[in-house]
Amino acid sequence: MIFCRTATAKIYIYEVVTETRRFQTASKLQPSAFLHYYGGKDIIYELTVVDVVKGDDFEAAAKQYKLDENNFRDLSPKLSKPNPNFRRFIWWR
Repeated sequence: MIFCRTATAKIYIYEVVTETRRFQTASKLQPSAFLHYYGGKDIIYELTVVDVVKGDDFEAAAKQYKLDENNFRDLSPKLSKPNPNFRRFIWWR
């Protein structure tokens, strides 16, 4: 028996909610990698996958979701509470 696995590029469209803002952005990172790369749960309160675009045409995905040249689209604020296991990272001096 032969198993064959194919790899396809994906672009994830995210809705990100932080303490003070909500926005949409696109990334080739999967949700868990995106969350860890951009600061974890002490910065990102909610991370929602809006859509998954197959392929690697980043510009077309950004245009489809009306993201600006900085890969960003500001959305109206949303009140959100941090995860119950939330522990803010504190910088000690």
